[in-house]
Amino acid sequence: MATLAVFARRIDAIGKGIAKNAHEKVIAATIFAMRNLALRTPVDTGRARANWLVGINRPRREVKNKGALVGTVAAGQAAAAASKAGDTVYISNNLPYINRLNDGWSGQAPPGFVEASVRDAILAARRIKIVRSPGGKG
Repeated sequence: MATLAVFARRIDAIGKGIAKNAHEKVIAATIFAMRNLALRTPVDTGRARANWLVGINRPRREVKNKGALVGTVAAGQAAAAASKAGDTVYISNNLPYINRLNDGWSGQAPPGFVEASVRDAILAARRIKIVRSPGGKG
């Protein structure tokens, strides 16, 4: 009987960690994507780079007039970290020319840098385990 109780406690501990670990995975993927989007965005004035915005449960709609790489990534990281388990996290850029930049218009970045950034974030997130044994092993 003791073995069954130990097993039940272990399964319960693993189950409780799943939501926490899944949320950590969302935060990590968001931060990874934000960093790559900002770094890969072609820069003339820096406005396109500064307009990568993280919204929680709805996309952000504003347009920023200026900003810096460090501030953009830090703001995205803070927004992602403030999310709760079960929230939907959006990354958006509302500049009217962001699609042209993503199509290779500037020549500073290859076409599809947005898709590449998202793909790389997904690949990185896949390496993060959601189901872990209690105590962080496995």
